[in-house]
Amino acid sequence: MKFISLALFSSACLVGCGTTIPLTVPQQKTSVIVSVTDNRSPEEKEYFRSGPLSPVQFFGDADFSPAPLTQFARLLESQLPIGSYTLEVSKFRVVDIFPKRLNAGLSAAFTGPFLAAGYAAYFADQKNEDSIACLIEGKLNHKEFQQKNSVPYKISPFAGIVKNDQSFKDAANKCLEQLSQTVVSVAVR
Repeated sequence: MKFISLALFSSACLVGCGTTIPLTVPQQKTSVIVSVTDNRSPEEKEYFRSGPLSPVQFFGDADFSPAPLTQFARLLESQLPIGSYTLEVSKFRVVDIFPKRLNAGLSAAFTGPFLAAGYAAYFADQKNEDSIACLIEGKLNHKEFQQKNSVPYKISPFAGIVKNDQSFKDAANKCLEQLSQTVVSVAVR
């Protein structure tokens, strides 16, 4: 039993360790420009996890290469029709929700960080599975939107550092890609 607890604790600690998550840069259209105004609070740009046993971690800009908001703007540029666009962002987060990996109930995740950060409404329908969730709130060319999505992943039992696992990296990339597609479909009608 002590071995399992130590392994679980070690696994939890390795989740947020120093490796950046690489994001796949999309093909750019030279005839589309998205100018970003980032109105997020400084806390929303930083990594946060309420403790080593919390099954939720909020990634910060420094956890990715490139930063996720930069990636999101690039994804928009690859999907929008020709023109110039303004993107005003008031909320933007990439969240790792991992109740299975940590063997914790998702209800435990909601009692703390989601409520405290004001994100509980975004994740009320979250399934009890490991996933990367992305949320954004803002305006695209002055049209307001609020969107979120999540992509499940399954970590290989041989993964040393979670951020290096291919399923995890694929989920982060796919989550941002799907979020940008949703925003384009909603905001450009």
